[in-house]
Amino acid sequence: MKVLVLSGRFGMGHEMAANAICEQFRKLDKDTEIVKKDLLEELYPHISKLIFGGFRLMVEHCHGIYNFIYKMSGKMKVEMQPRGAAIYKKLKKILEKEQPDVIVCTHPMCVKAIASYKEKTGLSTPLVTCITDISMHPEWKADQTDLYLAPTREIKEHLICEGTKAENILVTGIPVR
Repeated sequence: MKVLVLSGRFGMGHEMAANAICEQFRKLDKDTEIVKKDLLEELYPHISKLIFGGFRLMVEHCHGIYNFIYKMSGKMKVEMQPRGAAIYKKLKKILEKEQPDVIVCTHPMCVKAIASYKEKTGLSTPLVTCITDISMHPEWKADQTDLYLAPTREIKEHLICEGTKAENILVTGIPVR
C-alpha cells in the first residue's frame, strides 16, 4: 500500500498531524510506503517561502487581523481552491509519479486542490481529510472526500448536517503523536 500525505506549513498543527499520520501508518504496517509532501512547495516552488513567511508574520505580529479574516472567511463563500491548467498539470505529475492508494490531507488547501482534481479528472483514489481545527470552517468540506477524520463529535455532527454520511466520518481528535 502507498499513502500520499499532503500538508502545508501554515502553523505547526497541520505539519504535526501529517507527521503523526505517517508515524501511525508505519506502526500499523511497516511495509506501507508513505510519501509526505508540502503541497504548497510542490505547486508554487518559487514563491512558497514568501507565502509561508508572510503567513508567519501575520500570525505572529498581526494575529488579531488574522483571526478576524479567518472568522469572516468562515461566514462568506471564500474558495481557497487551487485550480487551473498549470495546477492540474503539477498535480497530475505528482500523482502519476507517486501512484498512491490513498491520499491524506491535513491542510484545507490540499483538500481543495485534490478534490478539484478528482472532480475534473475522475480520479478514484480515496481522499481522507484530517481536520486539524477545533472548529468547523467551510474550507475543510469537499464532496470528493471519502473519509473525514474529525477532531470532535461536534464537527462530526456539523459534517452530517452538511450532508456527509455518518459512516464517512471518524472522530479521532487531532493527531499529534
